[in-house]
Amino acid sequence: MKKPGLMTMSMFFRLFFKFQADQDEEDLVDGYQEMLDLVQEAGFQAVDVISWEVKFLGLERVKRMLAGHGLSVNSYIAFGEYARMDEEGFAGRIEQGKHDADTAAELGTDVLMLVPQAQEGIGEYAPEVIRTRLTEHWRPIVEYAKEKVGHVVIEDTPDLKLHLCKAADVMEVLDKVPGLELVYDSANMTLVGEDPLEYLKAFEGRIGYVHMKDYRPTPPGGLLVEYAEDGTKMSTAPVGTGIIDIKGIAAELEKAGYNGGMTMEFVVDDDGDFPKSLKRTCDYLAC
Repeated sequence: MKKPGLMTMSMFFRLFFKFQADQDEEDLVDGYQEMLDLVQEAGFQAVDVISWEVKFLGLERVKRMLAGHGLSVNSYIAFGEYARMDEEGFAGRIEQGKHDADTAAELGTDVLMLVPQAQEGIGEYAPEVIRTRLTEHWRPIVEYAKEKVGHVVIEDTPDLKLHLCKAADVMEVLDKVPGLELVYDSANMTLVGEDPLEYLKAFEGRIGYVHMKDYRPTPPGGLLVEYAEDGTKMSTAPVGTGIIDIKGIAAELEKAGYNGGMTMEFVVDDDGDFPKSLKRTCDYLAC
């Protein structure tokens, strides 16, 4: 199994929201530089890149800055409204997905993660209709992307409005899209009452990437909230401090012979000390 990389999404979002407020591109670039400095100093050798980084910083700049820090890209995470029912935007969404595959290849990663976003009004549609629409978007994208990258993956998404978290629902979609694989997220399935280890075993041989994510009930003032079926508010926890048996899952992956990529989903420890928290995260599974 490859050494874990780092998902810096929570760190980049802090920079992005500040940029949205002040529109200071130079400040955004400086903040990105500082973020990568911290990641490198903690000992990580690879990161995931999200499409917002490329959109607001530019592909060539992102590549240059990553290379300057000796960081490779484990996966490219691209967002899209793949559950939309309108036909007039369908072709454009397919082309965007293909463009995302090209971007992943440019970044030197063999993993493209397609992230569906739940648009307004999605609750009007039955779960089966939503999953069918997802497959209609993903089939042509995956067919194209498989020639560009080794793995095209979707996650057991924590947005329950998309009805793509339960093992049976995810399996249904994978079965209908040849070449599509699972990003096994160690925490998301607990939102629908499913066990992480049993979930892992159910998808053995169909996992193209792994997100190591810890979970906890959302602390007071927490902003990034995911809702369980019973209404409980959950949030990503600093790794090793929540309810998920991260090391037990890593051992099970090793036992199953998984040899693909993995990323640690990062949120800073409660004391807000980024250097210490990043180093602790790196040490947790020996990045």
